[in-house]
Amino acid sequence: MKIIVTDKGRYKHEISFMEGDTVRDVIEDEMNEPDFGLCGGCCACSTCHVYVIKGTYSTMRNSEKDTLENLADDIEDNSRLGCCLTLTSKNDGDEFIIV
Repeated sequence: MKIIVTDKGRYKHEISFMEGDTVRDVIEDEMNEPDFGLCGGCCACSTCHVYVIKGTYSTMRNSEKDTLENLADDIEDNSRLGCCLTLTSKNDGDEFIIV
């Protein structure tokens, strides 16, 4: 299973994932994206902010919403924190842009 991630340089990467991985973990493990996911995935820093271009995910929790509103720049309707997006087989082919 794979997701497509556009990095800050606007290059697209096709990245493999396993069921249960988070978007943050997959990007951190497979890409050399500086200053990404600095809090380790505990929804505390917003450095794993992504735009969901293709894909459907559960409703945003209050903690994720608060972190985005208080710490993230360039928030859009499709903004999410990668640490809060758990991948399943249904997410094969989903697309994200690192903000």
